[in-house]
Parts: sequence; C-alpha cells; structure tokens
Amino acid sequence: MDLYRIIYLLSDKEYQEFYLSLKNSGSDRSRSFLEIIRSNPKNPQKEYIEKYGVADGTFYVLKARLKKKTEDFLLSRLGDDKLHVAHKVFHLDELIFNQRREKAQAALNSLEQELKKIDYPHGLTKVYMEMKNLNAFAKDYNKYQALYRQQIAYSLAIDKAQDQMVSFFKAYDNFYLSRTQEDLKEMCRIMEALDNHCHLYDSHRLYVLKCIVHIFARLFVPIPDSLRCEVEEIDLMLQKCVAILSEHENDLFYSNLNLLFNFLHLTYYEKMGAWDRARLFREILDYKIPELITLYQVHVNTSLFLFSKLSYHKRNGTIDQLLCDVELMNEDIDLQDYRVSFYVNYHMFRAQAYFEAGEYKRASDILFKLRNEIAFKKYPHMKLEVEFFHLLLYVLLGMDGLANQLHLALQRKLRDEEFECYRKNGKPLLRAFHTKLGGNPEKKNSRISNYLNQFRDNNTDCFALMEGISLEEVLLPKNM
Repeated sequence: MDLYRIIYLLSDKEYQEFYLSLKNSGSDRSRSFLEIIRSNPKNPQKEYIEKYGVADGTFYVLKARLKKKTEDFLLSRLGDDKLHVAHKVFHLDELIFNQRREKAQAALNSLEQELKKIDYPHGLTKVYMEMKNLNAFAKDYNKYQALYRQQIAYSLAIDKAQDQMVSFFKAYDNFYLSRTQEDLKEMCRIMEALDNHCHLYDSHRLYVLKCIVHIFARLFVPIPDSLRCEVEEIDLMLQKCVAILSEHENDLFYSNLNLLFNFLHLTYYEKMGAWDRARLFREILDYKIPELITLYQVHVNTSLFLFSKLSYHKRNGTIDQLLCDVELMNEDIDLQDYRVSFYVNYHMFRAQAYFEAGEYKRASDILFKLRNEIAFKKYPHMKLEVEFFHLLLYVLLGMDGLANQLHLALQRKLRDEEFECYRKNGKPLLRAFHTKLGGNPEKKNSRISNYLNQFRDNNTDCFALMEGISLEEVLLPKNM
C-alpha cells in the first residue's frame, strides 16, 4: 500500500472527513503528518522529520499508525447494503451458543431468506452449516447436510467463474499487446469452461459473468470457428443481463456493472452501424471516462472506449471538441503503468487525437515519452504499433535523421522470425514512408499510392497495424 499516493488520491471531501476524524480523536501527530503528505506527496518524510525533529524510528511508527487509520477510514466509508446482513453472519456463533435451539433455528430461517434475496452464497454456506449442526440429532439433518454441500459447491462455482473471468482478461490484455496464439487459445479454453460451468447451475450470477466474457470476445477477439460454445445472439445476451441487473438493483455488484454494459451496448451498436441507438450510451460514457479508465476494477478492457470516442469525432468532424476533451481528461486521469494496456491505450489515444488535429510535434512527444517508459520488448505487436506511428510522425515533421534511424530499426525487426507475420503489411508501409522522405518527385505519389494499396490489401488479420489512421490523407496531396 502506497500511503502517500492514497492520501494524494483522496477527494477533497474525503480528505476533510479524514482530517476531522483525526482531529476529533486527538490524533494530532497523525493529523500533522496527513497535512504534510497532502501538500507534499513526493517527499513528506523529509519535511516532517525536519519540522518536528523526530527520530527515524519514531517516524516509522507514526507512518504505520497513519497507514492503519487510513485503511480503517476507507473501510468505514463502504456503503454496501450487504454489510448489515454480513454482520449478522459474523455473529452467528453468539446466536448458536446463547439461544435455545428453536429460537436459533427461527433466526437462521429468517437470515437464510435475507441471504437468498441478495444472493450472498458465502453467507448461506455458514447458515446451512449451522442449520446442519443444530439438527445433528433431528430428522432434518440430511436435508440441511445436502443444502450445505450444494451451497459449498455453488460458492466455489462463483469463485471459480470470477477467477476464470480475471484469467480471460489477463489473456486478452496480453493478446492485445503481443498477438500470441497461446493467449488466443487460452481465451477460447476459458470461454468453453465458463459455458460448461454455467450449465451446471441455474444461476443468474454465473450467467452474467459468462455473458461479460462472451459478449466482449465476440466484439473484440478473432474467435476461431472451432470454438465449442453455445451460440447466443449478442443482443439477446444483453437484454437478459439488463433484465437481471434491473431485477437485483439493490445488489451493489450488479449496480456497478451498469457502466460496463453501457460500454458493451455502445460497442455492439457501433459495430452494427446503429448510430442512433449507440448515441444514448455514448452520452452516458462520455461523462464517465475517468471512472472507466482509473476506477473501474471489473478487469474488462474498458480503455478501448477511447478509440471509439476518437472514431466518433473523426466521423463527425469534431476534432476541436475532441482536443478540448483530451485536455480536460489529462487533468482528471492519473494512470499508473501496472496495467500496461490501459496506460498505452490512453497515451496512444492522446497522440492520435493530436495527430488528427495536425499537431504532429505534440503527438510525437507523447510517443517518445511512452517508448521510454514502457519495456515494449515483451509486447511485440504494440511495439510495432507505436514505432510505426512514431515513424509516420517523424516523416510528417521532416525529421529525416530520426525517421531514417527508426526506419532502419523497423527494417531489421521485420527480418526477425519473431515479426515474420508482419512482413506482408509492414514492408509496403515502410516503403511508403521511405518514398515520402525522398525519391523522384514525379513518381513519388504514384509509388506511395501503390505501396498503400499493398498495405491495405494485406492489413486484414489480427496482425493489422495503424488501423483507424487515414494514411492517404497525410501521405498523398489532396489534389492528386
């Protein structure tokens, strides 16, 4: 836990609440340290020690205490409706050991219904265990023994499905960055496992988890025809999931999925060309971009929405509005690079926005910084994406020295076996860029046009590069 960063990320309202709670509890040292961290999150230790003259050992004790108080404060702000029920589950031992059997049984029956209503499988496991034990010498023992075993299996199934969903999106992120067949096979294996898993239980929760994975895969993954899964139309899955979320609107897990399903709806309607139906979801998501990119921890790659936004403004000729949004976003979004796909997508989106506005130098600066921050050697596909885009910007800026240097580096890469699958589209693209840099002016434009046609014809599979960038517009004169 990075204490300094967490305190820096507290909203003004949260900070004031935390500050007052420390003041009211008489924690003056913690309050003073909190103030220093808030004003100087990069080096608060030095400032605090110099100001108050404390020893290193004393300081680390203070830091540990503030860390614990920060954790307790954040936990106290949780507003899940399940917590009051979970509190009852936590105190079941007090019920069992201090009440007559009949009264305990009645209380457990009531708690069972509450837990079923909110679909809290782990709490139900504890309830059925206590019911089984209460009836150890009664005729209902076998009944509760069976319910207990069923609930254990169901709880494990939910845990396993959530784990599979996380594994799917980890494989997707790696596939997105690297285009490895192993990750594609892993995603297909998980889809088949989730499908089989869902058939074992009549569970709306399992169905929703399955649909998140299957809808996303159908929208963003080149699924092979050999996939052995039940085929269900995307719009039907979306309708069923929205109905489930509406039916369980008090379930915070489901209510937090609404934003995700807005994203899936938008992507589906855009791929279908149903622009009017997509508009409503775009308007909702446009106000939620910081939340989608920095707060939305459902593992789905929601950063892909950024390129949908870019395409929308290009399609409607509103690049000026896009640039305003990019500037505002940059004030609200502070991404760390622990999830590489989000970090890269956000900066690629910014670079492409400036590129579309003709601000090539700003776009180039973003890519230069990105290439120095991320170790792209582990992500061959994204390495080529970034470097080809950067080469284009060098060409357009007339930076011949840097352009030739990067051009030679890309030529060497395409000779490597690791990048063999990029030769058919990468080589004509390099030739187009090289021709733009020099050559016979009379034949230059026709040659560039020919190379771009070759590139477009071969840029069709999962190894496609620079999709969404109109190369003809910037490499060929408009009066050609």
